[in-house]
Amino acid sequence: MTVEGFVLFSAVFSDSLIINRAVPPFNKPGFAEGMMEDIKAIFSPSAGEARKGFFPGKQPVCRVTDGKRQRTDVFVNSNGCHQRNLYLASGQLLCTITGTECSKVPGVGVIPKKLILTSRQSGGYTLTMTLLNVEKLE
Repeated sequence: MTVEGFVLFSAVFSDSLIINRAVPPFNKPGFAEGMMEDIKAIFSPSAGEARKGFFPGKQPVCRVTDGKRQRTDVFVNSNGCHQRNLYLASGQLLCTITGTECSKVPGVGVIPKKLILTSRQSGGYTLTMTLLNVEKLE
């Protein structure tokens, strides 16, 4: 959505993808599917078997392997926020999802103000999600 309130892209994904609105350049073939996959990657936990270990240098890491097409490394980065690196089965880095501007919330944990997905594929791009408000659910 633009600052004027004009919706550039709107879609819903449940069992299938339903595109409500897509104006150029957001109407290109494959854009909606890719965008929804990116949003799922940002907000959904990685599926598969999780193992803990250490990177060289003794930094703790949780590695999730789905047994088919990708693995995910989850770790705390240098700014104190969580980062997820998603790799293809070939070992090629698919994307990184980095939390920034993290705050500790008592009883909850570390909450990032921004989540930034950076594609590492050809034609790479960045998708930034900004937290606007936090409400504790009872």
